[in-house]
Amino acid sequence: MERTYKVPMSTHFGLGLFAAGLAFLCLLVPCIFAYPSPSPTKILWLSLIAAAVPVGTVWWLSRFRITITPSRLTYSSGGGGEQSIELSDIESAGVIIQRGVRGFRPLLEVRSPTTILRIHFKVFSHEARKDLFQVVGA
Repeated sequence: MERTYKVPMSTHFGLGLFAAGLAFLCLLVPCIFAYPSPSPTKILWLSLIAAAVPVGTVWWLSRFRITITPSRLTYSSGGGGEQSIELSDIESAGVIIQRGVRGFRPLLEVRSPTTILRIHFKVFSHEARKDLFQVVGA
């Protein structure tokens, strides 16, 4: 039986709303208090950019997907890459902490002889994480 998990709509709504508020605060509030007032064209462009930020955030979140079949695990990341690993080829699985520009983030690392799959599992629902960890044996 194939199971596909996507980022929950509550996360889409929450992060989209946060991005919209941040874009409004950073782009449009300075225009309101600026003296002399910016041109209407500049305000229009900044409004379009402010509207594009939450749309881009929701689109980015929609790219995350985990598909579990009886023989294969497939992960699609926010960057658009898709990787698959055969369940019978899994040698090990465990949570690692990856250090990046924005600090530390936990990833599920699934290893086979030919593939290393790193899954950003925190964006998925509790049910999806439970199923994923159960399937890979982490």
